Amino acid sequence: MQPEYIDDAWVLPSHQGEYPGRPVLAEAILHRRRERTFLVLATLFVAATAAMVMLGTSRIIDVTYALTSLFPELALPFELELPIGVLAFPISLVAVTLVCELYGRRRANALVMMGLVANLGLAGLMFVADRLDNTEAAFGPALAFTACYLVAHVSNLIIFDALRRRMDGRHPVIRKTLATLLAQLGGWAAFAFASYAYAVYVVGQDAAVADSIATLALGSALYVIAVALVDLIPFAIARRSLMDYLRVATDEDEEEIIELQPQVPAFIVREPVHPSLNLRTTGERRFFTEGEELSEPR
Repeated sequence: MQPEYIDDAWVLPSHQGEYPGRPVLAEAILHRRRERTFLVLATLFVAATAAMVMLGTSRIIDVTYALTSLFPELALPFELELPIGVLAFPISLVAVTLVCELYGRRRANALVMMGLVANLGLAGLMFVADRLDNTEAAFGPALAFTACYLVAHVSNLIIFDALRRRMDGRHPVIRKTLATLLAQLGGWAAFAFASYAYAVYVVGQDAAVADSIATLALGSALYVIAVALVDLIPFAIARRSLMDYLRVATDEDEEEIIELQPQVPAFIVREPVHPSLNLRTTGERRFFTEGEELSEPR
């Protein structure tokens, strides 16, 4: 029977999808698989987002120079730069999308909130580092990347989950592509706004600073979108493999959901014993019961 709240169905080890040729797993085994998989995905998510805030703009990759070096005839109409902290950011998008697909929206939301707390803590450490060094080099980028993280991941989850409900769990690649594209536009717009607001607060309005921020935001957004398009096939393979491994049923395959019933320990179930005899075996109890039935008057 389909659970009422499908988003949380796969958190419980008592629910599992029926896969042809695959055995029904015990609750303890299935619980261990699902929790270990979630911990791996959560670790990848937190590590990727923390790297973005910690590394920030400490090093900048000149994307325009790299592309023109590889393709001399390529002429870009604008400059592109990529902060080194953004290199691992697409991993966090894949991890949280898999969590939403496998475990439901509630657990994915909890993961995003946990990451937000970690990023705010790192931003606080950057603020302390700036105060000790008497500079403004670390806190501003950390704050801007935290704003990007919050807008990008929250909007990505909202769009992905809405499309999942709209499409009845089908077309995961299309859902991931649309959610990533729209979320990155909002996320890096938030990064540019937060960066420029902090720069105006520190140094005042400056056209050169605005151009530099736009170059970073545009280069980062294009990089994340390009990686998101490249990892569509690995995402589809990982999703299908993990659904099989974790016994998560999908609407597109129309697999039956098995709900395991709790087993009552054998020592609790006791058969009635003759009040005057200490009978140990089933045969002895049956012998005396049949004798009493024959002796009773009809």
